[in-house]
Amino acid sequence: MKTRLQVVGDPVGHSLSPDIHQLFAAQLGDHVLYGAEAVPSGQFDQRADAFRRAGGKGMNVTVPHKAAAFAYVDLPSVEAQAAGAVNTIHFCDDGICRGYNTDGQGLVRDLVARWGVALDQARVIILGAGGAARGVVLPLFEAGVGSILIANRTLDKADTLCAELEMHLQAGAELRGAALTADLTNEAVDLVINATSAGLAGKQLILPVSSKQLRSTFCYDMSYGNNAVFHKQISPQAKQSVDGLGMLIEQAAFSYELWLGHRPDTNPVYDAILAKLAVKDDL
Repeated sequence: MKTRLQVVGDPVGHSLSPDIHQLFAAQLGDHVLYGAEAVPSGQFDQRADAFRRAGGKGMNVTVPHKAAAFAYVDLPSVEAQAAGAVNTIHFCDDGICRGYNTDGQGLVRDLVARWGVALDQARVIILGAGGAARGVVLPLFEAGVGSILIANRTLDKADTLCAELEMHLQAGAELRGAALTADLTNEAVDLVINATSAGLAGKQLILPVSSKQLRSTFCYDMSYGNNAVFHKQISPQAKQSVDGLGMLIEQAAFSYELWLGHRPDTNPVYDAILAKLAVKDDL
């Protein structure tokens, strides 16, 4: 009997999740049926209920349903509570619907295990104060970073996000906001993370840091492929720059482990998906 899994979003046709999870299943010899369902706004609960009644075991959730998924689950994880969003649902055998946010864990694992970034006491600047940033702050602090500065187009939104996240952080965690237009050229920085949606619109970012700072800084774009405009913009200046494909695959591996009970080797899957994207870009 196959384990029924799926990803829901709107749109969802572009999602790499079915490919990723089928590669996981093939590697581990699991019998998995992983589908993709386009779910319009306002219909999440009824579609999730229908999937559950049909024997669904797990669900990945993408835009625009992560907040709806958070409200839907019975028991959200600590990371999901901090993010106010769920990207992974587990319909458990005990009847409880558990919700997780694996984005931050995926980011941390990609940074540390794939790229060798030292996070202990690292000084981090996150560009953007939306849902993507919200989902990774707590896992970054749990991984040992020393400070996080959230730089956003509007300062008020950055400050609001910091205030909302403080209740989830240990006392003394250094989290503060700034405007993207601020002069941060005197800030000590080890890691810059792009959590804005600028790449979706093909826009380059006006950066609050200098080329001199970037020469000793690791830069990470949470977008991937053609949407990783920040990665392409910053690569000539940064010590090293990568896109978010690894984060996508690592967060999927955390989901898979929650559902199936064992963790896939993400490296061959990363290579396979990277090759697929390269072929697609050449078409």
